[in-house]
Amino acid sequence: MRKDITIEHLLKGGEKLNKSALARQYNCCWETIDRRLNPDKYKKEKKIRIYTSKLDKFKEIIDAKLEENNIPATGIYYLLKTKYNFDGKYGIVRKYVSSKKENIIKELTIRFETIKGYQSQVDYEKTKDIKHLE
Repeated sequence: MRKDITIEHLLKGGEKLNKSALARQYNCCWETIDRRLNPDKYKKEKKIRIYTSKLDKFKEIIDAKLEENNIPATGIYYLLKTKYNFDGKYGIVRKYVSSKKENIIKELTIRFETIKGYQSQVDYEKTKDIKHLE
């Protein structure tokens, strides 16, 4: 884009201009002169692209399975592939399931804080009796 050609240079006397003569004077194409005189004419609108996924049709099914049984992503993938003829890849299913599971874990986690010295933590674990073989 040439910076030396401005509207002020082109409209020096306020008279009607010949684009071809100005193009010869500035050693450029007449379209360059026209772009400087009529910038609105050459503006392009950005197209907004809407992305769709192969998984969009199956998101309700996946959400229901996660709420009911917390099925892993591999199980959901094979369910969609066999029962619902899903033709997508495992990776998109895995990404969607992991994002949903993160949200579920955040909802289920209850955190609280108390004053120091008033809070403790206890872990319960089943112990096994070890019998020495004699």
